[in-house]
Amino acid sequence: MNDKKTNISRHYAIGGLLALLAFFDVIGPGSGCGERRGPPPEVGQAHREAASQAQAAEDAEGRKKAAARHAAEAAAAESALVVAALGAPAGDLAEMRAAGDPAVEIDPSGAGLGLTVASAAPARAQESSNAAAAVPLLDFVELHVGGAVAGTELPLIVAIHGLGDSPEGFSKFYAHLGRPARVLVPRGKRPHGNGSTWFRLSDGPEGTRLADVTDSADRLVALVKARMAAAPTRGKPVVTGFSQGGILSFWLAAHYPEVFAAALPIAGRLTADTFPPAAAPGADKKPCKVIAFHGEADNRIAYAAGKQTVEALAKAGFDATLRSFAGVGHSIPPAVRDVYFPALEAALP
Repeated sequence: MNDKKTNISRHYAIGGLLALLAFFDVIGPGSGCGERRGPPPEVGQAHREAASQAQAAEDAEGRKKAAARHAAEAAAAESALVVAALGAPAGDLAEMRAAGDPAVEIDPSGAGLGLTVASAAPARAQESSNAAAAVPLLDFVELHVGGAVAGTELPLIVAIHGLGDSPEGFSKFYAHLGRPARVLVPRGKRPHGNGSTWFRLSDGPEGTRLADVTDSADRLVALVKARMAAAPTRGKPVVTGFSQGGILSFWLAAHYPEVFAAALPIAGRLTADTFPPAAAPGADKKPCKVIAFHGEADNRIAYAAGKQTVEALAKAGFDATLRSFAGVGHSIPPAVRDVYFPALEAALP
């Protein structure tokens, strides 16, 4: 009798345990084998749908973050171009913004700047359309500033960028000029980093630096003459540029004085073997006026070399002057721009 009660108690205990486990969905009720199973089909489907939705949301968020990152990288690249146009290291961007420098806040699209971009993308000059040209023409960006209207007779500014810069970047430096003018910004003839270069920095197997400078100058003159023929131009053009562009501005004034009304080199120089010969006593002044700008702390193109170049041009019969800036390195900070832009506008015909 006692054994029978004991067996009944064991059956009830085991049955209760199985019911409890089934209730918590650990084993299949009545399986009697301890086999694990998943949730009911409708519950599993809900879980899968929820997981799919969560993954889709995560993917969308990832795409959004990637787009934001790409936009930020593009903006940073654009800012770097603007800073390069100012001749400042890219690391100085935050400091320039903190100082309230308006030049680093230029809208890359050109909207609201009062300018008309005549060549929104670099215009590839077609050599076949000018078979008589002695040298191939350069790519360029051209814009109208100061409320200028395309197709009307305008002064022409030729702005030559420095090493590693681009016309897309350097052109923004001139977007806020007050006088109506057409600004021609050529592209260096050889790629360099994210931009281009006008000439090699030293002699090498491919040729000499001097020959490279001469070739770039010849191409620039050919492009200037072609653009003057393509649109009404008031008087002779004014040439200007920074660093390599400053060197070429000096070179064009020295060797093509009949083509340009004035040259305004910034942080440029000529070497002694390329100085024009001294003028004969009593000779007329050369037709191209030269106003140079140079920082006394320039550690890339020495201030002394720029000063020597201006003195050599004066001896050669040029009306040549130098504007010096104490404490300024190889850049175009506000102290230089405050003097440079009024001089540039005053030089326009």
